[in-house]
Amino acid sequence: MREGASPHKKEKYKRRDDERESSEETRLDESVRPAQEDAVTIKKGDYQALLDEARKIEEYTDKLLRQQAEFENTKKRLSRETVEAIDNANRDLITSLLPVLDNFERALNTLDSAGSGDRFSEGVILIYKQLKTVLEQAGLQKIDALNGEFDPYKHEAVSHVVSGEHPDNTVVEEMQAGYLFRKRLLRPSLVVVSKQLADAPVGEKEDATPLEEGEGIGDENAKTENE
Repeated sequence: MREGASPHKKEKYKRRDDERESSEETRLDESVRPAQEDAVTIKKGDYQALLDEARKIEEYTDKLLRQQAEFENTKKRLSRETVEAIDNANRDLITSLLPVLDNFERALNTLDSAGSGDRFSEGVILIYKQLKTVLEQAGLQKIDALNGEFDPYKHEAVSHVVSGEHPDNTVVEEMQAGYLFRKRLLRPSLVVVSKQLADAPVGEKEDATPLEEGEGIGDENAKTENE
């Protein structure tokens, strides 16, 4: 309000100042009102009940996650056990078919020695190849032993022979073929091993330790370390 003004003007200025202050208060009240309208007042007991419900939700959520993880682990374990059961069943079946495969090979050797080339011989060869293909597709693998170094984890020595044509500890003859099934030993090869020592008796039995059935070739290093 201005000093030295007439009473009439003073009244006018005062009225204008009051209107300005009222307008500012109105704007301030409008800006605060939404926050006041959103605020909710609850009792202390109700607030505690809400906290308890939140804790229960958190607990149930944790239990659900744990059960879901256990379900996934159980699912994986059952799947793994199913695969192992199928492998074991295939392994037993193929093991029972190995003598049949051996007899086919003996028959083929007899046919080769006799020089037979008739249709019967061709049929035997065809059946042998079909059987061998089916077994190989299932995971059977023949051990290549002849002229290789003796491996006690894949070969079983039945005797030694003195040989000046082969290095020491070389497989010079295969008595029975050995096989792997999905890279695990199914049957060791029965072999004759060379000896270069002049005083080594011919036909000496070899104290070899082949793998147990079902033991992996990759376990060789672990056995060596344990020894």
